[in-house]
Amino acid sequence: MRRRELLGVAGVGIGTTVAGCTGSEDDTPSLPTGDGSAGNNDGTADGSGDGGTEGPPRSSESELLSIAESEVGTGSSLFRFGTNHFEGDGSTVTDEFSLGNGLTIAQFEHRDGTSNFTIDLVAGEGFPDQFVNDIGEVSGAAAEPISSDDYHLEVGADGEWELYLGQPRSPDETIRVSPVSATGEGQDVVGPVEVYEPIMVSATHDGESNFIVGGYSRSASSGFGREHLFNEYAEFEGEVESDQTGILWFEVKADGEWSLEIEHK
Repeated sequence: MRRRELLGVAGVGIGTTVAGCTGSEDDTPSLPTGDGSAGNNDGTADGSGDGGTEGPPRSSESELLSIAESEVGTGSSLFRFGTNHFEGDGSTVTDEFSLGNGLTIAQFEHRDGTSNFTIDLVAGEGFPDQFVNDIGEVSGAAAEPISSDDYHLEVGADGEWELYLGQPRSPDETIRVSPVSATGEGQDVVGPVEVYEPIMVSATHDGESNFIVGGYSRSASSGFGREHLFNEYAEFEGEVESDQTGILWFEVKADGEWSLEIEHK
C-alpha cells in the first residue's frame, strides 16, 4: 500500500431479545467458467473484458450503500441468514448465538444515554472484538472480521439501546462498480463495491477527533482481508492506494462529516 497525503459501564441489564435467522446458505454469485480467469474465490468477475465474458449483473448506483441508514431488520436480504436482533435498557450480557467465518456488521443505536456506550462481541473466554466505544446518544454501524464460533454480546450502556448484527450477503443487484463515492457523518459501514485491480481511495474529514477508515473483503475473518487505509486526527484530506480485490466494504469511524471516493487507478 502506497500513500500520499494532501493535507495534513454501569447499570443493570434489563431486556434482551434475539430474533431468529433466515436466509440462503450460499451467497456466492454464479460466474462463467471459460478459462478460469473470470472470477476469484470471493465470487467476483475479473473485469478484464478481453474475452467478451460477462460476470453477474451489478448495480449502476454511483453512491455506496450506507448500513447506518439502511433497513436491516431480521429479514434483510443484505445479510446471510438474516440478522440477530438485540435490545435492552442498561448494561447487558446476551445469550450465546453462532456466527460463521466472515465480515460481521452491526447497526446500533443508544437512546437517552449520557455515559459510555460499548458493544463487545465475545467468543467464550476469549478477547472481545469491540464494535462500539462511544459516549451519550449515538447511532451508526461498525464492522469486524471474525472466525466461526459461538458468541455473546457484552453491552455497556446507561440508556435504551438496539442492535442488529449480521454478515453481509451482497446480492448482485446491490454490488457497485468503480468509480463510486460515499458521504456521511459519524460511524458507518458503506459498500459493497467490486474491485478487480488496484484502486485509489480519497477521503476528507471535517471533525475534531479520530478519523479511521478500513477496507474489508466480504470473506474477511480474524484480521485477514482487512486493510487499514486511514488513521488520522481532526480535519483531513488525502488519498491512498489499495491492492485489495474482491467484493469490499469500508468502515468509517469519525466524529464529523466525511467523504470517500473509490476509483480504479
